[in-house]
Amino acid sequence: MNLLQTFLTAKAADGCRARTLADYRRVLSRFAEHIDIDNPAAWTRAKVRAYVADLRALHWSPATVALHVRYLQRRNP
Repeated sequence: MNLLQTFLTAKAADGCRARTLADYRRVLSRFAEHIDIDNPAAWTRAKVRAYVADLRALHWSPATVALHVRYLQRRNP
C-alpha cells in the first residue's frame, strides 16, 4: 500500500465523509504527479512552493489553491 492509500485509509477510519476522501484523493494525486509522494524526504519546502506556483500559473482561483495548500498541510494523527 502506498503512502497516499495509507493516508486515505486512516482518514476513512477517522470517519471522514466520502466527499472529503474524494477531495483528498484528487488533491494529493495531483501533488503526486509533481513529487515522489511515497518519499516524504522529497517533500522539501522548495518543491511544495514550486507546486503551488504551478497551480497559480494555471490561473486557478485563490480559493482552489488555498484548498490544495490546506490539504497538503494535513497530517495523519
